[in-house]
Amino acid sequence: MIDLEVALSLIDGVAVELETEVVDIDNLCGRFLVDDLVSDYDAPPFDKSAMDGIAIVSTDNFVGARLALLDVIAAGDDKVVKVGAGSCTAIMTGGRIPDGADFVVRREFLKYDGDFVEIIEKEKFHNIIFCGENIKKGEVLLRRGLISPAEVGIIASNGNDKATVYRQLKVGIINTGSEIVEPGQELLDGQIFNSTGSQLRAQIRKYWSIPIYYGIVRDTREALAEVVEQAYAECDIVILSGGVSLGDFDYVPEVLNEFGVNKIFHHVRIKPGKPTFFGKKEGVYFLGLPGNPVSSYMIFEIFALPIIFQSYSKGKFTPRSISLRLSSEIKRKNTQRTEFLPVKIENSEIIPIVYHGSSHLNALERFDGIVKLDAGVSMLEAGEVVNVRFI
Repeated sequence: MIDLEVALSLIDGVAVELETEVVDIDNLCGRFLVDDLVSDYDAPPFDKSAMDGIAIVSTDNFVGARLALLDVIAAGDDKVVKVGAGSCTAIMTGGRIPDGADFVVRREFLKYDGDFVEIIEKEKFHNIIFCGENIKKGEVLLRRGLISPAEVGIIASNGNDKATVYRQLKVGIINTGSEIVEPGQELLDGQIFNSTGSQLRAQIRKYWSIPIYYGIVRDTREALAEVVEQAYAECDIVILSGGVSLGDFDYVPEVLNEFGVNKIFHHVRIKPGKPTFFGKKEGVYFLGLPGNPVSSYMIFEIFALPIIFQSYSKGKFTPRSISLRLSSEIKRKNTQRTEFLPVKIENSEIIPIVYHGSSHLNALERFDGIVKLDAGVSMLEAGEVVNVRFI
């Protein structure tokens, strides 16, 4: 058995080599941009108004100025108009600033009188977004990495209707256990519904990848070996849930060994998730998770997510976290393993959740993250500042 820190060090830097593909803009959100995107244009490409109002020469910006109204410029107009002292053009938000103008007075500060406009309140701001103010041609518009909805807009703002991204990981899921049945089926005595299959598929989709589900495999070597071989041929990462411990029907480590998977580690000093298995055969990674749903959920986040993120980002994975005060104490009796516990965050405090162990899936309802109790630590005191890892 190895410590959590040792296991994480063996995961650090692990990544699948992914090919690239060109994807249209409507399907870019949640994908990983391969290279920095450089701006092809100044943004904005011309001086434009930030307000509805009038475009003037700045020396005319005083209360009582009466200016001749030459024209109206709407957003998108390409009119050639020249403004001088004593004159102005009406201009709409986004309209191109006419030649000679260097100031926009907002509409609320104006009084219109036929072909003249009077300034009734002095404008404090120029209200112009200047050419290249947001970004200049040749500057990096968007750095490589995960594309958010806002960044889809950034890509579109450069005139791009597609981009080159990494292909999505294919992550296989094999649920083991003769006692589990799929949701929607009849539940017989001695059986439970398979929650981990649906849960793992959702986690994989959340983290930008494609789940390939191989269903429930009964507890026999032959059945498991057949599905492992198929998943190996089709996937980048294969996740097996259940069958990784030391029971009479826990065949996963044995079958993977016979299939030629090189064991990197098996059994981690962690709770939940002690039986976790991690190995590799050629370019495919295998992760064996405990069958209990909370264990499988947390171990996926702790060990599978770094591999997924590192495959796309080509950088080190650092979990998102925040440090806050604990609302009430957390105690435990057994301190031999590092333990993760689910918590909520309310009013800038960490609220411990009633948690009965790794089969207590309902403890994860509306939870925000997990706190870690290091080996040897029996209590976190109320008021103590504790780090929460978001999940």
